[in-house]
Amino acid sequence: MRQTHEWHEQDEVAGERRYFHARKFGKTWEIKTTLKSAPDWDHPDPVPLDILEALRAQLENKYTRRRVPWAHLVAVDRLVAAAGGVAKHGEESQFHV
Repeated sequence: MRQTHEWHEQDEVAGERRYFHARKFGKTWEIKTTLKSAPDWDHPDPVPLDILEALRAQLENKYTRRRVPWAHLVAVDRLVAAAGGVAKHGEESQFHV
């Protein structure tokens, strides 16, 4: 099942809006980003920790509204932990419904 998540933030360095697009297909996540003025999308490899944490925040918001499954949150949490961040969700969590 393919699922996409999009969000944007103000990029302080570039001084303009940066758009993010994350897509889950199977067990893999594809993340790309672009500036408002740029015509092409960039595929960061490896994905920086701050982008993964922003994706996790987006999924947490969607999970509270029952729009994404718990497994997606756990999968992104593993990516955050692998990138050097702190995992917030595990297989067994008190927030899991």
